[in-house]
Amino acid sequence: MEFITHRIDTYILRECPSDKHDLIIEATKVIDLYSGENHVASAYFAEENFCRPDAIFSEEKIHFYAPVHQYEAVTEQLNMGKSIYVAWTPLSGSNVSGYGEAYFFNEFKTVFEFETEQTLIQ
Repeated sequence: MEFITHRIDTYILRECPSDKHDLIIEATKVIDLYSGENHVASAYFAEENFCRPDAIFSEEKIHFYAPVHQYEAVTEQLNMGKSIYVAWTPLSGSNVSGYGEAYFFNEFKTVFEFETEQTLIQ
C-alpha cells in the first residue's frame, strides 16, 4: 500500500463522554475530516499517557490517535480556513495490511508533532 494524503475541506467536531469509550478507546475529542464530500479520516485525541495504537486505513478512511494537546492547534487551523492535510503511510516491514502511521501537516509541510512542530522531510 502507498502513502495517502488528503487536503481537509470540512470537519465535524465531536466530544466523547468520559464514561463511554467502546470503539473510541480513551479518546475525549474526535474530529471527522472531509475532503470534498468524502469522509476521509477520523482523528481521536487521547491523553498524553495513553499508549496510542497504530493508525488504520480501512474502507477508504484513515483512523488515528493524536495527542490531546494537538487538538487546539488543529482546530484553530481549521477554523481559520488554513490548509491542513492528513497523511497515512503503511508501517514498514509489516505483513498486516492497513496498519500504519498518520499525522496532520500544513501547506508548509510542517507536521503537528507530539511536542513541537517539525518540518516533514520527503
